[in-house]
Amino acid sequence: MRWYMTKGDSWWMATFDDEGGVEVTTHDGAPESLDFSSQDDAMTAIRERVVSLLAQGYKETTHPDDKYLPDPTVDAWYHTEFFDLLGAAKRAQSRGMVARLEADLNCTFPPDVRRFLEFRDTHNFGYTNFAEWRIWDADLDLPDMGVSNRFEQLILLDQQNYLGTAMSEAFMSAVFLGTAGNGDSYFATQAEDEDDFEILYWNHETAQPEFAIADRISTFAFANHLLNQVEEFDIEEEMGLIEERAHLSWHYSSIEEESGIEPTYNRRGNAMYYFWRANWINYLLRNNQVVKVAGIPDYFIAQIHQGLTWEDVLKFHHIRQTPATQYYWLWRLFWFNKPELAQMLELAANAPSPLVRDCGALIAELQNGRKQLGTIQDIHALREQFLALDLDPDPARVAQREAEKLAAERAAEEAHQSALDDVHALTKSASRQELIDAAWTRVENLEAVEVIYDHLKTHEDIAWGMRRVDFLTESHTEFKKG
Repeated sequence: MRWYMTKGDSWWMATFDDEGGVEVTTHDGAPESLDFSSQDDAMTAIRERVVSLLAQGYKETTHPDDKYLPDPTVDAWYHTEFFDLLGAAKRAQSRGMVARLEADLNCTFPPDVRRFLEFRDTHNFGYTNFAEWRIWDADLDLPDMGVSNRFEQLILLDQQNYLGTAMSEAFMSAVFLGTAGNGDSYFATQAEDEDDFEILYWNHETAQPEFAIADRISTFAFANHLLNQVEEFDIEEEMGLIEERAHLSWHYSSIEEESGIEPTYNRRGNAMYYFWRANWINYLLRNNQVVKVAGIPDYFIAQIHQGLTWEDVLKFHHIRQTPATQYYWLWRLFWFNKPELAQMLELAANAPSPLVRDCGALIAELQNGRKQLGTIQDIHALREQFLALDLDPDPARVAQREAEKLAAERAAEEAHQSALDDVHALTKSASRQELIDAAWTRVENLEAVEVIYDHLKTHEDIAWGMRRVDFLTESHTEFKKG
């Protein structure tokens, strides 16, 4: 594996072997060979250099030899023809959208995404439909929520809009591109690095991203172009260009049927992981009364959270640089009311992303006693309800819960065995009626009832009747099986 970082024309790379060896090379220096006792030790040491480089303005990216490149034909079409096909768009004053989004995401968009967003930013589209891609101005005209904190605006938007995706966009570090005709949505999300954004398909019925519909925006635009062409032209050759670069939704079934090609593409980015990691936070803040506090465990994926610890995350640059990571830890530490939140708030206050800084400022207000957050009348009371679910993923609490579970299981087993011992003792001294009464009082303990039943079968005056009951029971069981 290798770690590759760039800053303008400068680059730095660390290449690891399996034994703990590392070779460090730069754009202007001789190679440096380092040896460590293990690959883990090598990663720890090199990570310190990476943090230092990040502080100097370097960016982590994919080595040029490993980059996932666009199809040249589709890419050329996108840059030379696509924007001319958006004929309804009229020139307008810039909204400053691109700079704001790059600041919020702490990224620099690749040329294909930047070109679309700049065009989107400087044009009025009205209600432009490009096949199954709705690019409507109305989607950008957000209501005035009456608050200045922009992360609070996202929360209020989703509280008022049941199908809203404002918070999910932040948690996934996603850029809204438009919708399908039925209300499903499309988002650009980072794949392997800043030069590589893939497109996610959002299903409004399940309120979640389903899959990556295309490897990049040019592929997505081209699929819609083919949908416009399918009734007039043979598109099989053109579909071949995106055969391994798209995973189309049902909206595009006609071009799959006409061409006989069903494209396949597996997502490469982390956006869907980010979504599932933060979905429980989303529902707590939405407060929509459809998913209530008691239902939060259904959205809290313990395997994800138990693998993430505060001690480990502090070792990586993501807690200081990556908005999706910062949002998650800000809200995780808030909802679990952890003392480490104070340190996270300091990191957020100095975050590169202004939206992260707003999120931290909002949480600081809540920690300092503010109760109301939109439809949430008392967020501290809501937090207490959440804490009562006992979902804390910190290793110490996980181990404690496991110990409590084992202790409870042992206690239950001991109580069960004690109850059986009591029943065996009864069979030696109690009358028949007392045994029957004992069976009724133990009807939920099948094993105890069977002990009493088997003992009663030894009473000669009722043994024949008991055997008839056994026969009828077994016959009924065999009949049901047949």
